[in-house]
Amino acid sequence: FQNTALKKMSNVEFDDGSNRWYVTGVSDGEEIEVKSNSTKDSVYIEKATGGVVKVVGKVNAVTINSSQGVGVVFDTAIAVAEVINSKKVQLQVLETVPTIQVDKSESTTVYASVAAFENLRLITCNSTSTNYVTPNGDDMKETAIPELIETIWDGGNIVSRIADDTIG
Repeated sequence: FQNTALKKMSNVEFDDGSNRWYVTGVSDGEEIEVKSNSTKDSVYIEKATGGVVKVVGKVNAVTINSSQGVGVVFDTAIAVAEVINSKKVQLQVLETVPTIQVDKSESTTVYASVAAFENLRLITCNSTSTNYVTPNGDDMKETAIPELIETIWDGGNIVSRIADDTIG
């Protein structure tokens, strides 16, 4: 089997040396499909301004950087899925990923299957409006990730926790 990419080949390149798919410049109305047959492959999506990228197969990692309004759907990422410096990204995990990291991003929505959600660790840093969406019977349940963290000195350690009230 060989790695293949479908539709809009000018936006998709595979670098054999780094085992990385580069998907750039995806725009509204475009649907890009990246098929991988190696768990060593990673997918790097950059400067997308809409559209949908579907990653088929099990990959090492998925990264979305400097993008806005893009939807990314993937089966499995062995290590991580990252959203960096992006706005209005929708990320859908069909099977599993151990960690999703959202860094310096706004309005990120993570859709996860129940199996993915139960084993998923979501890390956010300098990000706002990050939401989980999971199946809840016949409906979907959306949960906001807290943005307000309270840090105190307890006499011997610094302790941080989700703030349950507002200041003032």
